[in-house]
Amino acid sequence: MGSSFMGSFTATMARGSGGWIADEVMVMDVVKGRGAVFVERSTGQWVVRDPEGDFWTLPTVDDPWRHRLPFHPTEDTGLDPVPGHYKHVLGLPF
Repeated sequence: MGSSFMGSFTATMARGSGGWIADEVMVMDVVKGRGAVFVERSTGQWVVRDPEGDFWTLPTVDDPWRHRLPFHPTEDTGLDPVPGHYKHVLGLPF
């Protein structure tokens, strides 16, 4: 809600009192206004964090952003960050 993370992480994510926590107990810094693209390890699904801090899955279709679905990371979620140029490849508006 209204926040996004700065930094990279490839660990299992869990919600902590100060933000998202990787399973190595590395706390992510919370900053406003940055989106990010990830691949969910177990499914290979694209996951996007928008500038407001909300997570979305993107289907493999033309214009995936228009067909996005809410995504709610759990303690079992494994998100691997991908390079920022994928925002343009996926047609993201940010």
